[in-house]
Amino acid sequence: MFNKYLLLIILSILLNSFINERSVFNRQWFLKPSDVIFMGDIIEDKSLTFYDLNNTEKLYHKKIFGAETVRVQPTTNRLVLLDQYGNLWLSRRPITDVVSNSSSASIAATLGSDLDFMGYLGPGRPLGFGFGISDPNQVYICDSSKGLIGFYLGSNEITVLSNAVSADSSLDPGSHVTFANDLVVTQEEWNHTTTEVIYFTASTDIPVRLSGSTLNDFGQIAGRKYNKTFPSYYNTFETYLRTLTAGDSTGRLLKYNVRTKQTHVLVNNLAFPNGLAMSSDKSYLVVVETNRLRVLRYWISGPKSGSWDVFVDHLPGFPDGITLVSGSKSIDDPEDHGSSDQYVVTLGGPTTRSIKALMWPGVRWALFHLPTWARPKVPTIGAIVKIQARRRGNAWGDRTGEGEGEKGVKGEGEGSEETKGTPMMMSRVMIDGRKGEEGVAGISSVAEALGGKVLIFGHVKEDYVSLVRMTE
Repeated sequence: MFNKYLLLIILSILLNSFINERSVFNRQWFLKPSDVIFMGDIIEDKSLTFYDLNNTEKLYHKKIFGAETVRVQPTTNRLVLLDQYGNLWLSRRPITDVVSNSSSASIAATLGSDLDFMGYLGPGRPLGFGFGISDPNQVYICDSSKGLIGFYLGSNEITVLSNAVSADSSLDPGSHVTFANDLVVTQEEWNHTTTEVIYFTASTDIPVRLSGSTLNDFGQIAGRKYNKTFPSYYNTFETYLRTLTAGDSTGRLLKYNVRTKQTHVLVNNLAFPNGLAMSSDKSYLVVVETNRLRVLRYWISGPKSGSWDVFVDHLPGFPDGITLVSGSKSIDDPEDHGSSDQYVVTLGGPTTRSIKALMWPGVRWALFHLPTWARPKVPTIGAIVKIQARRRGNAWGDRTGEGEGEKGVKGEGEGSEETKGTPMMMSRVMIDGRKGEEGVAGISSVAEALGGKVLIFGHVKEDYVSLVRMTE
C-alpha cells in the first residue's frame, strides 16, 4: 500500500511539473526534420569524409581535465590550458620545438607529461580565451560564472571586465552576463585612438550549477594529490543539455571595449551561441549556433555593418568551436569579403536519427527532468569540418535548401533577402575512425601551430587535449 501511495505522489508531482512547464516545452523547437543532415549519411559519402584524425595523439592524458580551449602563447609558443576547475597551466616546452624535433616519434612522448601550474582563477568554469594584442601576457577569458575576465601571466592578477550589459546598450540594457563562452580579441579605431575590443558569446541565461566529479584514481597532478572524488566543478555540459531540451534561445553576441569598459549586445535570442572567429579582413565575425546546427555571420564593417546572415547550416553534428586557419587571406574586393577564408568547425557530437525524438515536447520534458545517470548516453565522435568561403552555394549540395535569418533573432540589423542562403562550401569532414579509448572524442576547440601543419584540440568533457599533424 505504501508503494502505491508513494507512486501516486511521484506521479502527481510529475504531472504538476508538466502542467506548469508545458508552455516552455510546447514551444517550437530549434529544428525541423528537414534541417538535420545525419553524420552517418555523410560518412557513407566517400567524397566528403576523410579519416585524417586517425593519427591524433592524446596529450597530458589523465593529467588535464575538461580543457575546453587550448591556445599557443604568441611569445613563447608554449601551450596554454585552462581546466574545468579553474586552473591555468603552461606546457614545459614550446610546442613548435617539440613538433619540429619529433618528425616520426610520438609528439606526446617528446612533449612529456608535466605542466607548469600558473594560477587559479577562482570559482567558475573557464571556457574560451585569447591573448591581448598589445601585451600577450594579458589573457582574456570567458568564464561561465564570472563573465569576461582578465588574467595577467606573471603577476596572476585577476580582473572582472564585464558581468553586465551597459545601460546604453540598444539590446538588453543592464542585464547580467551569464555563461560567457568564447571570444575574439581585435583592435579598432575609437575616438581617434586604437583600442582593444573583445567580441564574445554568452550562451544562455540559465546559470551553471556545481556538480561533483567521480573519476578513477589518476594519481598526482603537478604536485597536488587528489582523492578519487575530485573537487566539485561548474558543469557547463549539464547546463548545455538543459538548453537543448528546454528549447532555450537566450544566447547573445556581445562587444566589450577595453578602453571605455562598455559592454553592448549585438545580437540576442540565439540558440546556444558558442565558438567565435573573425574573418581575415576583419569585416565580419562567424558565430557557432550549436543548437541550430549552423554558423552565423555578423558584419562588423562595410555596407552590411550590424546585420547578420547564415554562414553555413545543416552541419552533420553539434558544432562547438570555430577557427580561421592558415591559407586564409584578405582580398581587396569590396564585394568579396574574405572569400578565400578557410575555417575549421569542431563537432562536439554527431547528429543521429534519435534527434527526431527531441522534436516531441514530452520527450524533451522527460529528458530535462531525468537524473544524469538515467539519461540515454550521448553519442560522441572525434570530428571536425573544414569549410571554404564562397559567395554562392551550400555545404551539402542538393541535400539542403536555403537558410535564412530565424524569426525572433534580433540584432542591430537582421537577415535580409540579399543575405539569405548559405555562402559556404564544405571542403571535407575529418573524423577519427578509431574505437574506444584509442580514439579521441568531443573536440571542442582547435588551435594551429607551425602555420597549420599541426592542429591542437581542446576537449570539454575528456581527460586530455590532443594534437594531429595535417597531411596537406
